[in-house]
Amino acid sequence: MLDTPPEIQKKQYEIFFQLPLEERIKQGFEMINFGLMIVENSIKAQNPAISAVDFKIEKPKRLYKNDFLVEELARIIENFRNVENI
Repeated sequence: MLDTPPEIQKKQYEIFFQLPLEERIKQGFEMINFGLMIVENSIKAQNPAISAVDFKIEKPKRLYKNDFLVEELARIIENFRNVENI
């Protein structure tokens, strides 16, 4: 969603890039973790009884569904299941 006016977006970038590198990296990781938390909560909300194995499989399935062909994703999921059953 791009609803921020360009002049405000420019100011946001200026403020962000004035921060020390360590703080920018920290904020980046916090955003990634927040995104993962949203995905995890969504999975659990849609299927409260999901098993630990299926939960581990569902996360990458959701995150990478547009990055792999259906066949590739099926192969990856099968490999997850095989590793979890060892």
